[in-house]
Amino acid sequence: MKPKGAPLKYDTQVAQVLGGALSQTLTMLGMSGYVVTGMVLNGAGYTVVGARPSGATATYDTTVIRAAV
Repeated sequence: MKPKGAPLKYDTQVAQVLGGALSQTLTMLGMSGYVVTGMVLNGAGYTVVGARPSGATATYDTTVIRAAV
């Protein structure tokens, strides 16, 4: 998110992964400075969308919590 009128731009990353590679994919996104902004389970596995401010250098630790619904 950004303040209204701010010139901030974002880089995005979309990954399509199977369940077994989910933790590794999220770790790689976090290490690259991306915050997961959306995720959906579909017939091809998980589609994960991440975003970061362009030029950002921050990195993030990630944790996967699996919950039954």
